[in-house]
Amino acid sequence: MNSLNTRTKEILNILIDQYVNTGFPVGSETIVQNSEIEVSPATVRSEMGLLTREGYISKLHQFSGSIPSHKGYQLFIEMIPDDNPPEMNDFVTLKGKLNVLPKTFEHVCENAMAVISDLTGGVAFSKLYSSRSILIDFGFFQLENELIITSKLSSGTVLEIKLPLIRKLTSNEIQFLDNFIKLEIFGKTIDQIEQSKYSVFSTDNLLQQICLEIFEIFLLRIRRSEEGKFKGAKRVFEHPDVISQPIIAKSLLEMIDDPLLFEDLIDLSNDEDSFRVIIGEDNIENNLKWFSIIIAPFGISNNLGGSIGLIVPKRISYKRILPIVKYASIWIDGLIKKNMGENSLILE
Repeated sequence: MNSLNTRTKEILNILIDQYVNTGFPVGSETIVQNSEIEVSPATVRSEMGLLTREGYISKLHQFSGSIPSHKGYQLFIEMIPDDNPPEMNDFVTLKGKLNVLPKTFEHVCENAMAVISDLTGGVAFSKLYSSRSILIDFGFFQLENELIITSKLSSGTVLEIKLPLIRKLTSNEIQFLDNFIKLEIFGKTIDQIEQSKYSVFSTDNLLQQICLEIFEIFLLRIRRSEEGKFKGAKRVFEHPDVISQPIIAKSLLEMIDDPLLFEDLIDLSNDEDSFRVIIGEDNIENNLKWFSIIIAPFGISNNLGGSIGLIVPKRISYKRILPIVKYASIWIDGLIKKNMGENSLILE
């Protein structure tokens, strides 16, 4: 809990607003010119000294203006009201472009990602999940040294699983595996499959090993079938900080090229069910320290849900961008709460 008074917080607020807009260190004269409260340059310098000692701002060198620290950004975001609406131009764009007639919730999310990326210049991401996703159809065919299982989930996703074999299976062994999938995987959710995956299904070591591999692969593929997606990576490279600092651009490229890192990032939305902003050094991966991650969950209390969000350079207009992401998540959440099926969607 910080102990700063209202005037000190206002000075921090102005300083960060100016720094976000210009990218240059901010001096006391600039703050005086932009403050709505009457303060002298000497008073501002005194307050800035306090903010520096408390770790909210810092100077690049003795005679420069000041820039916000990680701690300063954190307090700045805390001071933004939760119910701030989008700016009028953003609201008109959001309402116009989100009010479309997609066929599925996946299309809703993809459209929302495109809209918020275009508005903000950030990398938009989303992850849609359903606790009702189950296996509804499957079939086998065998090549010389490979068993191939084709399958379909209730979400519409088609999976093809390939298992290497040390020998060709007999027709009885294929029938055994067919019965195994029907009993242990067919029509069951991920949670139900997890509960029985360590049981013994056969005294034959080969068949038992194949059963365990089928369990692991189905669990992985079902989860990955609901993996996160992202849009707008090219837009971030237009941000002045990314253009001027190659190390930031390099870290962004590393993130985009690492699918596991991106999955970990999106899975942060499963940890909490509230809107969150993860700033710079708070990020779990070092190459994300130049960025902030905005995560907005939707439909968490229902069978269908997920998250939508942005990855943006740390120096961005949070006051403008946070309401945009919140609005998109609220829009999607509203659709889910109408109790529509996950494969069909009718907007009024």
